[in-house]
Amino acid sequence: REPQTMTEEGVVIVTIAVRRETGELIAGPEIVGKGLKSELNDGALKAAERDLRLMLERQAKGEAQSGYLVQRTKETVGRSLLRRSRSRPLILPVVLAI
Repeated sequence: REPQTMTEEGVVIVTIAVRRETGELIAGPEIVGKGLKSELNDGALKAAERDLRLMLERQAKGEAQSGYLVQRTKETVGRSLLRRSRSRPLILPVVLAI
């Protein structure tokens, strides 16, 4: 993305921790936003957390695949924020497989 777009839309950092063997959610999701538009208030971030938690709980159990979790996290949070605010911040997922 262009630097100008990133400064206008902001950045969202999503952190989750999963058990490596089972894919079970250990901690999170925790979503932090910086430089976001005013439409993306705390309520929109909380709703995105809820959507992400639902997605993680519905996924098939088994060994955690970090690349898959990163991609699904970006898709889920991005869709949730776009639906609520019509903005597309840069989403940086941090997936810890413990």
